[in-house]
Amino acid sequence: MLFYYGNSPTLLGAAHSQLQLEKTRMYEKKPKRMRRVLSIIRQTEIEVGRNNEKRVVAAYTTNYPFPDRISWIKTVRLSTELEDRRGIDVIFETDVGEIHLQLKSSKWMESEFLKNQRNQRYDRKIVTAIVSPSLDSTDICKVVTPVIAAERRRRMLEKSSVAIPGPSSCD
Repeated sequence: MLFYYGNSPTLLGAAHSQLQLEKTRMYEKKPKRMRRVLSIIRQTEIEVGRNNEKRVVAAYTTNYPFPDRISWIKTVRLSTELEDRRGIDVIFETDVGEIHLQLKSSKWMESEFLKNQRNQRYDRKIVTAIVSPSLDSTDICKVVTPVIAAERRRRMLEKSSVAIPGPSSCD
């Protein structure tokens, strides 16, 4: 059977079978390539995240950019593997206890984490900060300190609030 493509006749059967075979091969290879690309992207995201965690710890320890340290921050450390699985990246030991921080590199990633927090996948007491790889130690402290300070203040208010007794039954 002849099939006309433009002005030249083509054998439909053989050409069509060859074309289908090439398409099948292409589709079989594409998912493997795409999986590889996605794997490389994921590895890069993990490395950027770990690097940001280390940079935050360094910003509050060895590379602290300001002359006076914040008195209520005692220590700052990376999370353990178990803590990391619970959604914690960096731990600030403060005068009101440990404050757990989750670092994100974009507003979208932060919103995804907060959605998971609302769905009770992560503890609601974990606070988040957006730290871009381009930030230096000064900028990191300017971004993270207000987040930690707000959580500290929340906890101080929580501790100082006195429970108001409800109406008692006088029998």
